Amino acid sequence: MANTQGGIGMKQFKQLAALFLAFALVIGLFSVPTVAYAEEKLEETTLSESNVTVDYVTEEIVVTKDAKDSIYYTTKYAEKNHAKTEWDTAYVVAATGAAIDFSNTAANKKITYYLTNDITKKPIEVNINPQETTLVVDFSGVAKTTVKSKVKVEADWTGINALTAGYTKFNPTNSNPWTYGFLCASIKDADKKAVALTKDQVQKYLQFKKGSAGAWKSVTELDVRKYAANGAQLYFRIAPTNDEVASGSALRLGRASKEVKVTYKKQAKAPKLTIKGDTKQVSLTKTMEYRVGTATGGATVFGSWIKVADHHMNGTKVKTTYLKDLLTASGAPWNYDESEAGQVIQVRTAATDKAVASKINTVKLNAVE
Repeated sequence: MANTQGGIGMKQFKQLAALFLAFALVIGLFSVPTVAYAEEKLEETTLSESNVTVDYVTEEIVVTKDAKDSIYYTTKYAEKNHAKTEWDTAYVVAATGAAIDFSNTAANKKITYYLTNDITKKPIEVNINPQETTLVVDFSGVAKTTVKSKVKVEADWTGINALTAGYTKFNPTNSNPWTYGFLCASIKDADKKAVALTKDQVQKYLQFKKGSAGAWKSVTELDVRKYAANGAQLYFRIAPTNDEVASGSALRLGRASKEVKVTYKKQAKAPKLTIKGDTKQVSLTKTMEYRVGTATGGATVFGSWIKVADHHMNGTKVKTTYLKDLLTASGAPWNYDESEAGQVIQVRTAATDKAVASKINTVKLNAVE
């Protein structure tokens, strides 16, 4: 007998039950169950950091090991899912060692290798330091600043420019200092401030080569006299080294630095010098410098170079100058004597921070009519 008093009949109850079940199924489909995964606990590899050496000169990670072991490595370690890591096997170089070449990895950023002797065990980390990328090298005619980075060099940089290979490398005659210029090198520190390399850093780590295909050599072997006539394309870098970075140093050691291409410009032609025979007026210009010499014992002895801009100016113009007005190295007037054979004057365009001094024009005064 049907219930007509407002209750729920069997048919309606089944319909409601079906709707409730359907609703429950929908909720179940779209809800994400919370499952607590235990952190993967791995036994650590028996390989130790003491077994590993990073050789920046050969660009290899060298691993000492037991003869029975294989060494596995990767740069893409799946730390959260160890089992999914793809491992490479290191090349065995000896019965007790293996080598991993890293020369093909990006040099401008830190690279981390993961090493193990058992791929079921947690690896150790080995970091490859990034190269120095801020090296600036150039040549300056004067030893004050580098042309590009504008940093001041340390007080004993005149010692650097002999480059330990002999004072005559950059200075063929003692009375003619630094004719072929000053080599300047700098890097940037952590604050991106330019810092000159120290004398020790230059001598130990700076290398050069001529042309892109040349062989790298220590900068102490650099002799730019051979390039003065025609100029040259030179390349510089910080050498790869396994030395430790000195405390407080901004210089990155390890991988070879980024290469720097530098044009060593050929010397400019010697300036002309005219001496009027009657008045002995000398045609000097503001950019010139000169030195005088006298024959002594069969050889001509020269004084130091005198800059026209420092001694013979009237405001912005060069004074009318005669031979008797020229100075000796001490600043005293030159004792010019027409009757004395062997007196000589030399002139050249003075060096600047962008160019070395020009070639030299030599005039023998007893030949001037």
